[in-house]
Amino acid sequence: MPKYHGIALVSIDGDIMQSNEASLDPGGYKRETIFANGVAVGFKDEPVASVCEMKMPYKAGMDLTELSNLTDAVVNFVSDTGDEYVIPLAWVVEPAKLDNDGTVPLKLEGQPAIKK
Repeated sequence: MPKYHGIALVSIDGDIMQSNEASLDPGGYKRETIFANGVAVGFKDEPVASVCEMKMPYKAGMDLTELSNLTDAVVNFVSDTGDEYVIPLAWVVEPAKLDNDGTVPLKLEGQPAIKK
């Protein structure tokens, strides 16, 4: 019976993030249709960054400033299906913040993800 994705393990520079929710957009290229005389004749590529988003429960000693300043990080996203993706040279997009529900949402972008 096939295994479906349910849980992801995310690490940043080798440190495992304790996240309740995590998602991955591997990035790559988005295509825009080109028209000539009202007919689709082809497309052009536009690069798109990879995106990894997660929510982590805030715990004692967590440094929001350190998380906010992450650049040139290696992000590993491992699904419980066994599939693993790596985002090289990733950076945090928005400053880390502590939400009133006790979680810290974090969004990283980088070069297109590589499937290992």
